[in-house]
Amino acid sequence: MAKIQTLASSMFGGSAAEAPAVPAAPAVPAVPMPGDGFSPELLSMMTRLTPMLQNMHRETPDTRLLQALRPLLSPPRQKRLDDAMKLMQMMALLPLLRSSGLLKGLL
Repeated sequence: MAKIQTLASSMFGGSAAEAPAVPAAPAVPAVPMPGDGFSPELLSMMTRLTPMLQNMHRETPDTRLLQALRPLLSPPRQKRLDDAMKLMQMMALLPLLRSSGLLKGLL
């Protein structure tokens, strides 16, 4: 801590004794423990969503084709291609979300 104060005082001028004291950070657990503000419904939804989100960025023949065409396109069209690929990934999630029951009453 003294090294930090010395460094700060040399950067901003003044002596180390004049440097303002840095307040200590409150003790907060780094990792939330189960049950700390998470409802059981939220935890179950997160466990069902995790495998779906892991499969979202899986490479398919369609995405491989689009990625191969990307260098041949102008920058504005490359952006449109990126947007289209994101849309394709989200559309691939829709049947999985529907079958999981997370979208009850919406679709």
